Amino acid sequence: MDTKALRQKILDLAIRGKLVPQDPNDEPASVLLERIRAEKQQMVKEGKLKPKDIKNDTIIFVGEDNLHYEKFQDGSVKCIEDEIPFEVPEGWSWARLNQIFNFIDYRGSTPTKISSGVPLITAKNVKSGYIDYTVDDYISEDEYADRQQRGISCYGDILFTTEAPLGNAAIADLDKFSAGQRLITFQHYGNQKLNNTNFLYFLLSDFFQNQLNANKTGSTVAGIKAAILKGLFLPVPPIEEQQRIAASCKNMFNMIEIVKNEQEDISKIFIHVTGAVNNEGVVEIKEGSRIADAVEAANGFSEDADISQINLAYQLEDGQKIYIPRINDEKINGEEKVLQKEYVTDEAGDDIIIEDETSNIKRKENEKININTADQSSLEEIPGVGKATAQKIIEYRKTNGKFKSIDDIKNVSGIGDSKFENMKEKICVK
Repeated sequence: MDTKALRQKILDLAIRGKLVPQDPNDEPASVLLERIRAEKQQMVKEGKLKPKDIKNDTIIFVGEDNLHYEKFQDGSVKCIEDEIPFEVPEGWSWARLNQIFNFIDYRGSTPTKISSGVPLITAKNVKSGYIDYTVDDYISEDEYADRQQRGISCYGDILFTTEAPLGNAAIADLDKFSAGQRLITFQHYGNQKLNNTNFLYFLLSDFFQNQLNANKTGSTVAGIKAAILKGLFLPVPPIEEQQRIAASCKNMFNMIEIVKNEQEDISKIFIHVTGAVNNEGVVEIKEGSRIADAVEAANGFSEDADISQINLAYQLEDGQKIYIPRINDEKINGEEKVLQKEYVTDEAGDDIIIEDETSNIKRKENEKININTADQSSLEEIPGVGKATAQKIIEYRKTNGKFKSIDDIKNVSGIGDSKFENMKEKICVK
């Protein structure tokens, strides 16, 4: 079962209003948004917001012609029907992100980290839907007090990563902490409460993530500017439906996790990750994982990672060591599209050449093909194996697990004794 795809399907249904039934007795989202606008005006009067914080506020509404319009602060109105991503149910509304959340932004303010004190939550901690505390940084009470001038991140706020990585989000679960370094806090305006679990799920949906990718900047390290982020679209359900969506998603995800844990009895492999990652060391990942998975287990790329120089889709085997190159590493012969060095080594420390589309490095001469990990194109290099047979080998592995010996390949439909004799010197199992 592809649990990741199933989760995204649930999120897609949720964000389109198709996961739970609508209740005509629910207060329309337009009324909630009007209260939020009034609250923001009051916060300006009280000095909690500056006039510039609301100068770009707009109202998105449906006109008598059933088309979507946007009203700006100067009173002008523009038809934005072509910009609206999809239709939402009766009682829902479209809004831009800064219309429903106040942004607390500590980017550009690098704190002094100490060994104990007030927890500092950064992009290293925020994963997709949860906070990882294996990276534990702290700041002093004095610096915490000074940083509150930009706003106070609170328990229950949504923490959102704006780069390295882009688009992770989680709900703050500490009573006292400071958010910073590639993080923006999404916070309710005043007393107008939304269901943050509902909006967390919306932010993690393919719909919103695709908006991020369409508006990101940077090639090596993707990020998004706060001004652009504020203008991205989110559908807003009635507050009562927000609660139903959050509860339904949570229950479904819990059931998926139970099924996944009962269904999967997958062998683990251990990989030594070094170089431009946040936590160098040995990581435990699933058998069949790629370099990208090992990097994620090492808490992601460090800021100086040069990911263009390595094939992140390379499939790993137990006991290997990988090196993630840094931007300032010297290149071989000064040429582009050449791996800077052999970035993967086996248990004995011997180099393993990684072959990929952007490299002129090829498989070592006489190197046997591991039929337990080889991909489609590598399997087709085996004598007598074409596209159809390679697909059968991959399907056999998915159904039956690893080959115990090279003789087991004869269990694959279409591979008999004669074909096996021609290939046995070219294959191996590890």
